[in-house]
Amino acid sequence: MLHTLYKTATPTRDAEFYELFVEQKVIDRRRVFFVKEKHGWWNEADERAICCVNTLCPDEGLSTYDEAADMYEKQVRHRVSEGFAHSFSPDYYGQDPRGFVYQNLAKG
Repeated sequence: MLHTLYKTATPTRDAEFYELFVEQKVIDRRRVFFVKEKHGWWNEADERAICCVNTLCPDEGLSTYDEAADMYEKQVRHRVSEGFAHSFSPDYYGQDPRGFVYQNLAKG
């Protein structure tokens, strides 16, 4: 799971974003899931994120994917409630693997 959330459907120079993702690790032979979030700004001129900081990065992981998915969805809904409703997710299986899938999450 990975969403990059913006307040605009057309992110340009210095567009603020939140990127949420689920990471899994094996710790002591046990699979653990972490819900993480980064906050920053997209700099179109340099084509890169700037001032990127972790805003959600718990030390304790979750023991099941379902728990992680639930926490992830709650955090996405929280950001949508703050106006970050425009989601861009990687389109790994599209014609252009560098492409993105756009969704307006405020519309359901």
